[in-house]
Amino acid sequence: MRTEHQKSAKKVTDTLKLVKKALAREKKLCDAEAKASEKKKKEAAKLHIGGPTFEFSPSPCKGGKGKFSKKLLKDARATVGVIPAGQNNVKVFMKAEDDVDLEVWGPFGKVAIVAFSCQHINRVHKTPTACLDAGDKSKIKYAGATIHYSGWDGQMGKYGYKNSGYEYIKIEGKSKVPLTIKTYGYVPGTGKVTYSWGPDKKECAKRAKLAKKAAKAAYDAKKAALKNMRESQFKKVAHALASATKTCSGAKGSVKAMQSAVQLARNNVNKWAAKIRSCVEKKAKEQATKKEQKRKSILAEKNNKEVAAKAMERKRKKVESEKREKTVKENLRKKAEKRDKKENADKKRLEQQRKAEKARKLEASNKEQTAKQQERQGKEKQTKVEQQAKALERQQKAKEGEGKQKERTRKAELAAKAKEQQQKVEKANKKKIELAGKAREKAKKHQKEQAEKAAERARKAQEKAKKRESTAKESSSKESASKERTAKRVEQQQKQEKKSKQQQEANTKAAQAARDAQRKAQELKSKRCRTREWATNFWYAWTDCCRGCDGRAPAPGGMRGACVWKRKYNWGKDKSQCGCRATPRGTIDFNTNRYYFGVDCCKGCQAAQSQCIARHKGAAWTSVCTCRMSC
Repeated sequence: MRTEHQKSAKKVTDTLKLVKKALAREKKLCDAEAKASEKKKKEAAKLHIGGPTFEFSPSPCKGGKGKFSKKLLKDARATVGVIPAGQNNVKVFMKAEDDVDLEVWGPFGKVAIVAFSCQHINRVHKTPTACLDAGDKSKIKYAGATIHYSGWDGQMGKYGYKNSGYEYIKIEGKSKVPLTIKTYGYVPGTGKVTYSWGPDKKECAKRAKLAKKAAKAAYDAKKAALKNMRESQFKKVAHALASATKTCSGAKGSVKAMQSAVQLARNNVNKWAAKIRSCVEKKAKEQATKKEQKRKSILAEKNNKEVAAKAMERKRKKVESEKREKTVKENLRKKAEKRDKKENADKKRLEQQRKAEKARKLEASNKEQTAKQQERQGKEKQTKVEQQAKALERQQKAKEGEGKQKERTRKAELAAKAKEQQQKVEKANKKKIELAGKAREKAKKHQKEQAEKAAERARKAQEKAKKRESTAKESSSKESASKERTAKRVEQQQKQEKKSKQQQEANTKAAQAARDAQRKAQELKSKRCRTREWATNFWYAWTDCCRGCDGRAPAPGGMRGACVWKRKYNWGKDKSQCGCRATPRGTIDFNTNRYYFGVDCCKGCQAAQSQCIARHKGAAWTSVCTCRMSC
């Protein structure tokens, strides 16, 4: 029986634990909402926001948008609204007919983040903070978010000019602190404000998870109470849960009523919480170790892949270089073979010409030798005949002993035969000499004809070469003359184009300089000639702080102003600080942009409706002028 009672008590204790968890989660949600609402009310009360302002949805799961009109003050700031801390991706657009500056301030509107002359403002308030003061599109990081600003020149209009009344502020991400949106107007009027915000998926998932856990805990508590408690106890639990889910006040009352019931289970809950915490920490360490090992394995695998990829790339480059080298070598080899073939063909042609010339010379020398040999043979035969005649004569002289008649007859016969023989030999020699002379004349004539033909061919070749050279010279001279004429014509066209382009650029730069001067004049009039406000330093010992408005620091540019407000501090009111206001009067000097190609820079002063008081000449027909404008 005792054991059964202990089991029931344990079940009741467990049920009460579940009830307590469910109530704690519900109470946590209610307290968080109450704190957020109270904080928002306090911030709004501190900033004194009047009229329409931002209305952001408390649910982070949905984005939204809105619009309203805001009254603009002359030479003063008006608070548009407050962007709560943690609001995701807020965009604010301002449209006004006249010039207006959209500004972003830090917590409670005391630190300038985006504003004209923000560094001076923060220095006056003794809060040196990095800020954004730009005429064009710019951005700055602050409190975990990135703030994009259109610039105090405004957005680009449809006609290509900037509209100083159209500005925007875009906050990318979530700011850790609340941001105040203000306007500074130079002309009284009304501005249209359009704003939007995006959903916060992380916060939405977090809240959904927390709500799901609370609902599950409540369901488990009801289920355990229905199973383990009596009907009366279950009704108490159900009543407490119902009141907790309806209102935060009901949750607080139910928790107070059930504190006595759950007091017994508190010690066990703490023990189990410690065990669970150690278990969760152990599991988190194991998961972190596994995650680190997995990350290292992924990095190692990635490194291996990179090494393999680099090796493949090196191999591919090596193969490509080998292919290129092989192709280059093959091309060089083919060119060398072609060159060798051409040289061999030229050598063969020259060798054939030399052989033909040698054959012609050999043939001519052979013919000449044949003629000389025939001449020698004729002379030898003539001498032989003379010798035979002399031998016969000697024989006749030897036979003189015979009769004189016979001798005379024989002599006459021998003389007649010798004479006849001599005549024949002379005839033959003459014939041979004539034949040899004819052969020599024929060979000389052939050589002469060949030489004349060769000379004629050489002369014709020279004439052709001279003709080709003269033709080439004429064509090259004509081509060079044509190229020179074309080059001169192109050069003249380029000079004309360059001259017209320079003139056009000069006109464009002059017009741009005039526009810049006009814009600068407008900026000077709107920014420098506006009414300035500043705060004096702290004065002590009941000294009148309005004396600080006589131009001493921190007055901008040593301006003297009127004392418009006074604040006293400390218990004895012996410390004070005053606010000063002044509108600059007199003259302001400024320089124009640089003008080129001899264009008068005083035109920039005329465009800015100012007086040109000095002209400073520079190099290459450039000039810069000093203008004076009166406020």
